[in-house]
Amino acid sequence: MKILKRTNMIQVLAVLFLIGGNGLVASSIFAQGYDRAEAYFDRGMEYYLDKDYKKSVEYLNKAVDLNPNDAEAYATMSVAYSYLGKYNEAIAAAKKSVNLDPNNVFNYNELGMAYRLSGNYEKALDAYNKAVSLNSSFGDYNGLGLVYSAMGEEEEAIFSYQKALKDGLAEEGEVYLNLGTSYKKLGQNTDAKECLLKAKGIFVHIKKDEKVLEADRLLETIRE
Repeated sequence: MKILKRTNMIQVLAVLFLIGGNGLVASSIFAQGYDRAEAYFDRGMEYYLDKDYKKSVEYLNKAVDLNPNDAEAYATMSVAYSYLGKYNEAIAAAKKSVNLDPNNVFNYNELGMAYRLSGNYEKALDAYNKAVSLNSSFGDYNGLGLVYSAMGEEEEAIFSYQKALKDGLAEEGEVYLNLGTSYKKLGQNTDAKECLLKAKGIFVHIKKDEKVLEADRLLETIRE
């Protein structure tokens, strides 16, 4: 997913005037050639980057109300809905992005994420595999691994996580954590410990304390 593809501070200013009830000033700014849908999109992306997913969804919905053909807005909205735990809305938004731009690998990644988090693993698998078939370099192999693991197919999960590490698109600490978990489930404790220690080291470095604790809890359960 591209981030902040069309940010323009004048557009943001127009939205602020509009929200503040000063429609005349906003209209004047928009009349200068700044598209209102684009301004709402950019505002929604700013909230997304700030992890204010509720506000992000609010502005992205405003954007697609004015421009219902913006696949990127729907894809971003899908992820925001997923983070809010609103999986039905996330699936619906991702489906719209796929329908509008069926050759975009990232749209299928977002659809796979929404299905995965909703617990619909078969459809998640279909979406992730479609993403991989479109462009194997940008498919979400970490997400695919999580689906396989949830389905009890740890060997397939491990293969997917290894692909994710090779491609370098997913957050490395998360992938090592997931890979270590799958090795642990298979009783391959040496490999599990190695991956979990790598994950912990990465999380310590980037100061993700809750993930450090998660890695420690898993390490404590390993008996060699």
